[in-house]
Amino acid sequence: DGFNGLAGGVAALILLGIAYVAFKVGDIAVLAAALTAVGAITGFMLLNFPRGLVYLGDGGAYLLGFWIGVLLVLLVGRNPEAYNSIAYGASKGALVNFTRDLAVKWAQHNIQVNAICPGFFVTPINQKLYEKNKDNIEREIPLKRTGGPDDLKGIAVLLASDASNFMTGAIIPVDGGAVAW
Repeated sequence: DGFNGLAGGVAALILLGIAYVAFKVGDIAVLAAALTAVGAITGFMLLNFPRGLVYLGDGGAYLLGFWIGVLLVLLVGRNPEAYNSIAYGASKGALVNFTRDLAVKWAQHNIQVNAICPGFFVTPINQKLYEKNKDNIEREIPLKRTGGPDDLKGIAVLLASDASNFMTGAIIPVDGGAVAW
């Protein structure tokens, strides 16, 4: 059916883009995972054509989006030189749209879906990137510092409390003002 073809085709193209960036930065694991996913999607589409006996559905589309997001985060986390690539922006945009779509679909079940969008927090994954680019990174943050261990606690408590019962689909930046630029 059209949805299978559209979702599968778009996902395959995005995964090929991820594979290309992974190839350029020499990340064989992400390259292999992206190409394996392209092969699985292509097989699904070919085996399903033309009768359309198996439908991808929302769950399948979410799974593809999740897999793409995971590969993008891995690609950037494992390869700081890929940080300024389209892959990073695409992964963040995908998570925002994923949150909004789930918020609308799950609202009928009285389930709220919101996203905390952290700015730069130093972690073991990005420690080397931070050490190499500390001045540049902090210059781009209006508060002139990265996030620390206590900076996400307040918003997490808010979202876990009854105070957020009328919030759904919210995209909440905790980024030292970076989104305000």
